[in-house]
Amino acid sequence: MPQDMAETPPVSRSFLIADDHPMVRDALAAALSQAFAGAALATAGSLGEVQAALDRQPEIDALLLDLDMPGMDGYAMCLAIKESLRTRTIPVILLTTLSSPANILQGLKSKADYYLTKPYAPALLLARVQALLERPP
Repeated sequence: MPQDMAETPPVSRSFLIADDHPMVRDALAAALSQAFAGAALATAGSLGEVQAALDRQPEIDALLLDLDMPGMDGYAMCLAIKESLRTRTIPVILLTTLSSPANILQGLKSKADYYLTKPYAPALLLARVQALLERPP
């Protein structure tokens, strides 16, 4: 087969799922696994665990971050990720039950790439993740 006709191997993706509720983490992991076959999934139950995971692997493809978790303020965590030279290109999707206009504005100020309120439609979440993955860094 000519070289230009060879199949391109699938891109392996890595995601960090941060939520203090194990059932939510499991549901997000299942959705991402189904949509992105072979994806590496890491989870965190606190913002301290998010920081530790980013210290170990700062090159993840996307972070799904709940705002209401033990540890540092979720908005502050998002802003710190976006202002760090090592992690600023990681797409951050805020997933939260906080849905007031003030909360959403705070999410935008924290430089989040997307703000999605719970309960969310899995198809919408996966479409947003895919769009963020296709965006140039």
